[in-house]
Amino acid sequence: MNFVLGILSLLFCTGFGFYLSKKYSIRREFYCNFYDFNKSLINEISFSQNTILSILNRYNEEKSVFYLNLKLYFKNKEEVDLDKNIFVAEEISYVKEYFDNLGASDRQSQLAFLQTADLNINSLRLKCKEEESKFKNLYIKMGFLIGLIALIILL
Repeated sequence: MNFVLGILSLLFCTGFGFYLSKKYSIRREFYCNFYDFNKSLINEISFSQNTILSILNRYNEEKSVFYLNLKLYFKNKEEVDLDKNIFVAEEISYVKEYFDNLGASDRQSQLAFLQTADLNINSLRLKCKEEESKFKNLYIKMGFLIGLIALIILL
């Protein structure tokens, strides 16, 4: 009976470590999508000169956190639904400010804004990738080790 309880605690602790590490994957995916979207906006506005609404309509079928927030914002014009446990308040306000500035000025000003934002988003993307590589495996391994300690104690 103790062995079964120990195995269950090992599985639970490893799963809990995986659950805690999930926020780093979500952040990385969000900023990678944000960076890709900003790059595509720069290219579209620079070369094909499409309107922002026609560009946004291409992203209707995307299911990631970034694209869902993008659609939500352009539907409500006021809400950005980012998890406060994953993103800090500064990041949420930056995303809202970015969305506010989309389509708010002429082509040249918009390009200047997007190119400035490109640097900020890229630094956030690289920071999130680094954090994920550091902490994701750490949480999973720590969960496994705690579960292993529980297994040993129960035996």
